[in-house]
Amino acid sequence: MRNLMVLATVLLSMLCKGCSKEENNSCDSCRIQDQRVSFCDNGDGTIDLSSGGESIRYSLEELDSMGLTFDEMKEEMCSSGQIIHKK
Repeated sequence: MRNLMVLATVLLSMLCKGCSKEENNSCDSCRIQDQRVSFCDNGDGTIDLSSGGESIRYSLEELDSMGLTFDEMKEEMCSSGQIIHKK
């Protein structure tokens, strides 16, 4: 149930808030319901979550307050899909 709440919160946030995407060196992506979702570690204590032309930025502190690490967030969100690309 917690996994679904985290996923719903992140996806809802992506619909409501957009950020510009910068060049990233450490990105993974997976497909969730035929939509590519990218996870990028910016190397400055922030991560970008992008899908469908929208992007949201989280600080590692925000993830920590949700009880997640960057890798756990990727795993939680992609559990129904598979990681298809790593830059």
